[in-house]
Amino acid sequence: MKFRALLARSFPRTSTKLKAPRGVRNSDTSQTSTSDGTYSYYTIGTGSETDELPDSLQRPLHYQSDTAAPTMLNTTAARRASAPFGSHETPAQEIARLRAINFDLAQQLEKAEQDLERRNASMAEMEVDLVRLFEKSKKQEAKQEKLEAENERLQEEVGAENERLRAQVKRLSTSKWTPWRGLKKRLVEAAETLKVAENQIAGMKYIIKDLTRERNDLRNNLDKAVSELHDLQMRSVGRRGSRTDSGMHRHSSVHSSFGGGFI
Repeated sequence: MKFRALLARSFPRTSTKLKAPRGVRNSDTSQTSTSDGTYSYYTIGTGSETDELPDSLQRPLHYQSDTAAPTMLNTTAARRASAPFGSHETPAQEIARLRAINFDLAQQLEKAEQDLERRNASMAEMEVDLVRLFEKSKKQEAKQEKLEAENERLQEEVGAENERLRAQVKRLSTSKWTPWRGLKKRLVEAAETLKVAENQIAGMKYIIKDLTRERNDLRNNLDKAVSELHDLQMRSVGRRGSRTDSGMHRHSSVHSSFGGGFI
């Protein structure tokens, strides 16, 4: 037993397994995994055998910081041979800690999926609102086109009436017989009709102006909503990709901690 301890002290953190002699249980020999996939073995004494050893020989190898490593081991290999667990952690404690980390990651992933579902629902509602807004814009455009056609028709009627009145005035002014009384009455009626037509045209212009402003507002709102929807989609794709990259990085970290094993 003393020979094994002295041999382990002389060659700490090596990849050579020191086989326990007959009569020593498997639990008396412990191993530590290194970052390059190799293992270091050290022997822990049991019962009265360990009581006979000095304190410096009873401690595990990774606690013996006062013992200088042999010159055949370089510093890089010594750093790689350091134990992957904490200073006071056993493999079982490390596995429990990694399981807790996996549980936290699963909860974070579930929360991210719920956020993504809510965002997708919000985007679906926004798409429905965009469709409604687009339909309303189409109706307003059709209504404006109808009013513009009505305005053109009224302008044509007013122009035709003006031409008829000018022709009649010209004919009466050149005629030898001028019925002034009837002519005055007809001129007053024509002036009133013209005034009503002009008022109608002015009203139609105001209506067309309001409809044009409303159509521009609808177009601006539609463009803004489309831009917001596009931004939401791009952020959703970006977050999904970052979560995938982060999950792969964490999986590779857990994979390397166990020398190629999985939990």
